[in-house]
Amino acid sequence: MQSKEFKKLVESNSQKLNLEKYKTAFYAESEDSIVFLILRRSGYSSKYYLRLKTEIKPFKNDLDKEEFVKHDIADILLSLDSESPEIFDLENSLTDSERSEKMENFFTTTVKEWINNMLSKKSISDKHNYENLFLLPYTKSKLGFK
Repeated sequence: MQSKEFKKLVESNSQKLNLEKYKTAFYAESEDSIVFLILRRSGYSSKYYLRLKTEIKPFKNDLDKEEFVKHDIADILLSLDSESPEIFDLENSLTDSERSEKMENFFTTTVKEWINNMLSKKSISDKHNYENLFLLPYTKSKLGFK
């Protein structure tokens, strides 16, 4: 699969989750947070990285979406590609149809679940308390942890 087709595949699956497009990223927003899904290409190979960045409200300052998408800084930053790396490595032996099928399944299960969890402060807290989601001290303070 070529990079262009791969990016289109990610875009179509993001749209199926009703994510809004912002430049090269996709996002969803709730009263508790804003969650961005960002696809980045490796500079060393034909691999891609799928980052899920969450910023919990209230924001310290107005959120500059352009700057937020550019930098790997967030209240919560997850690398979803590590949960299914074969999909994101364009040098492996997956056929286009296999990659498309795996990608669709990955988005409808893993990506959807993570986005839904990151849109709720309660779900984030539950993930931290019961499923070992690592949170930085600043993020914990925004969620009311002591």
